[in-house]
Amino acid sequence: MEKVDPERNFAAFGEKTIRYKDLIHHLEQETPDGKLLRFAISRGRVMKKTRDQEMQALLQVIAQPPKPGKRSGP
Repeated sequence: MEKVDPERNFAAFGEKTIRYKDLIHHLEQETPDGKLLRFAISRGRVMKKTRDQEMQALLQVIAQPPKPGKRSGP
């Protein structure tokens, strides 16, 4: 597992910066920043899941054999 510098920024929004060393505190204490971080993390997971589903659908379309009687070139 890769070690992360605790002073490294995890997120920044506006003038607020959250460092890795403060991340657990914000998430455990349910601070306003923690709620925002939890929302952003869950939103990121939803977006990744949607992108993965779209990619799978695209790959299925690409992998389908051409329909008989249709030419694929000029």
